[in-house]
Amino acid sequence: MLTSFLLAISPLASLAAAPQGSHFFEPEPAITTLQLRGNSPTHGPITGLNGSPISLDGILEIFLNPGSGPPWTEGQFESARLYTIPNEILAIVEDPGGGPPLVSITIRDLSLSLSSDPFDIEPTNGEYQDVDVEVEFVHGTAIIDEPGIGITQIPLAGHPTHSSWVTEATIDMFSPPNIGFELPLELYVPLNTGTFVGDLILDGTLNSSHDLNFPPAVLEISPIHAGQTASVQVSGAIPNQSFWLGSSLLGPGSTFVPSLGVFSDILLPNNLIGPLTTDSSGNLTIQYSVPLSSQGTTVWLQGGQVGFKTHALVVTVQ
Repeated sequence: MLTSFLLAISPLASLAAAPQGSHFFEPEPAITTLQLRGNSPTHGPITGLNGSPISLDGILEIFLNPGSGPPWTEGQFESARLYTIPNEILAIVEDPGGGPPLVSITIRDLSLSLSSDPFDIEPTNGEYQDVDVEVEFVHGTAIIDEPGIGITQIPLAGHPTHSSWVTEATIDMFSPPNIGFELPLELYVPLNTGTFVGDLILDGTLNSSHDLNFPPAVLEISPIHAGQTASVQVSGAIPNQSFWLGSSLLGPGSTFVPSLGVFSDILLPNNLIGPLTTDSSGNLTIQYSVPLSSQGTTVWLQGGQVGFKTHALVVTVQ
């Protein structure tokens, strides 16, 4: 099924360049650490079990004004495609009596998008403050195991958006071409099985960077509907070079791809499509037919060139 889904791809006209002032920042997982906490009014405190730090990766699109900057005086979070590392977040509600956990929680394959209204940036020091950032979960599943009751799976995509309030943060715009952007985040994952109610909270600071001379390649995809035509749009890749599209059903993770000489951000990518050739600006649009039989399938996609890769995307066929 997935093979026919991807083999239907054929190149079309190239994608237009991003609007002037739009900048794509890449998260730096090594210095982005999210702390896990939470509470259940029905069962008690929620304790995280991940032995390694929880972080974020993907791409963050920020509009910065004026287009001729830096320095910039105004910003806006336009979109983001972010996912957690690792792809499984583990937590429990401990038994105060020392017995087995009262509840075990797994958050799997969580990805999210961000947006905001325009906000002011102080041009002398890069500070911005009092910004309401809207958080939308676009993929993920919460798995709640209640001994003696059962296991409940809760799809997170489509949950109402929630706000992450930024009191004060900074964009480092004084060492071009290297620009750093910090974004304090507080992510709420609602949990409700009917017998268990609680909120899992991930908070920390997303640190991202952007090289004004070498913007990252961006992979975008239209909503996918079974039996219809969808498109993948590539911008900012290496111009006039071969381009491949990889896929995985296993989720995010690191896999070395010898033919490209890069580590992918998706596990064991397969059905690599290509080579397709980018245009003189490094852009490419790919159109494909989505089989009816693929409805409900979740696929992780990532583009690559020799020594180069896009960020990863997760999509579910509707």
